[in-house]
Amino acid sequence: MIAPGWHKRDFVSPGICHNGGLQGDTRMGAASDATRFYSQIKTIPFFGRAGSAMPEEAVLDARMQAGALLLPQAYQAAYVAPVRAGTPRLLALARQQRIHMSSVEIVTGGIYQHAEDWPNGPALRRFVAVTSNLYRSFLDAARRAAVGMPSLGEVLPPLAAFTSDGSAGPTTLAVDLTRAFMDAQVGVVALPATMADHPILWMTLVHETGGHDVTHADTGLLPELTARLPAVLAPFRGETGLSDAELAALWGHWMDEASADIFALLNAGPAFAENLAVMLAAMGGGAAPALRMVSAPGGDSLLDPHPTDILRLHLLIGGLAALDGFAGQAAATLRLRELADSFGTGSTIALRGNLPAGPQSTLPLSVTAKREGLTRCAEAVGRAIAETPLTALGGKPIRRIETWDDADQRAVDAIRNALAARRPIAGLGDDAQLLAAATGAVMDGGTYDTATASLAAGLDDSFRTDPIWRLPEPDRMYLRYR
Repeated sequence: MIAPGWHKRDFVSPGICHNGGLQGDTRMGAASDATRFYSQIKTIPFFGRAGSAMPEEAVLDARMQAGALLLPQAYQAAYVAPVRAGTPRLLALARQQRIHMSSVEIVTGGIYQHAEDWPNGPALRRFVAVTSNLYRSFLDAARRAAVGMPSLGEVLPPLAAFTSDGSAGPTTLAVDLTRAFMDAQVGVVALPATMADHPILWMTLVHETGGHDVTHADTGLLPELTARLPAVLAPFRGETGLSDAELAALWGHWMDEASADIFALLNAGPAFAENLAVMLAAMGGGAAPALRMVSAPGGDSLLDPHPTDILRLHLLIGGLAALDGFAGQAAATLRLRELADSFGTGSTIALRGNLPAGPQSTLPLSVTAKREGLTRCAEAVGRAIAETPLTALGGKPIRRIETWDDADQRAVDAIRNALAARRPIAGLGDDAQLLAAATGAVMDGGTYDTATASLAAGLDDSFRTDPIWRLPEPDRMYLRYR
């Protein structure tokens, strides 16, 4: 069993893959694998309603008090106290429609959903175990010191909540946002309650927690990555149909989401990319899996802050190129290119919306861009995010503290062998490896319900052994043997 607090870079699995190779990322037939996975999740109402709604205002504080009893002591001053004190202000802002009521549900749900009688309690405990493990992969002080990166001091992993209204999809309120709301020192990650019983789909948490929450914790990281964009994009002048200013503004607008995707790849490997492709297609709701070839505004005039769906795959292909310790890199790249070719259509990408161009100005964008040029840009940006030395990281690239390599893949292979043999998978790897293995097992024809049950049991063990959430055991003088 992995010692509590260890991460995947500390663990080498002795397991041997039953086909003699690195499973999951080296098999061909990515499109058929992904279509098989898609058929098993396409009916999930990702944006629907489920679970229990936020308690009424009159009892909300009492419910938070009940939930706070089961939160670790470290969260009491850093999160519980400022949230309980600031909730009346949040409710007032929501009534004035200055923030969404769903944000109030996420912030307070990070506390009250831990109450003993909350219906999704078991799933929530698995949820916080995953967020804790993923977050610490990048921000653990000892690991940063070992590679010469500056430490951020004592950093608590985000809390978690399930939203009863899933219309916003997976969401994160990073620590800089909760600090601005009420001086809380912890972020919160949220998933629609419709996903509570589908932990295989929690691979998105690697993007939210191992991505957004990490990039926002490292002050200066995102501005530095954005400042380097002109040099990264310079070789592609004239290849996209956009002006130099439009291209730089576009990827600057996308940098927060793009970097979260690359951080997720470094943490969970190629399985993150394949899981993401299937999730994006399923969220689109088509009869067959397809990725969007258009970016448009959401609820306002600003262009979608996520790279166009098809470009996210190419961004991750670029990130794969930076994984110099992963023997399955070439085969994994071929699989992602196959998915991009199968799930994307046409030679153009439509971009419609405004881009931020200053504190109070926007740059209108309405163009049908060349797909090939934009995909080349995406791959260059993805590689640059992973391998560019950054001042914010002590002159090191982010892949030096967390990267996917052969040791990770061996762990995934061992977990998949256990899944195939119906053996328990608890303790065979960290949470990212468990998620990657479950994804690969389903894509390779495994039963979704069986993989889900095994993964849930593995995450239950992760919660019990998590260094943040576990309780200290008394030191006994004498052990009685059974």
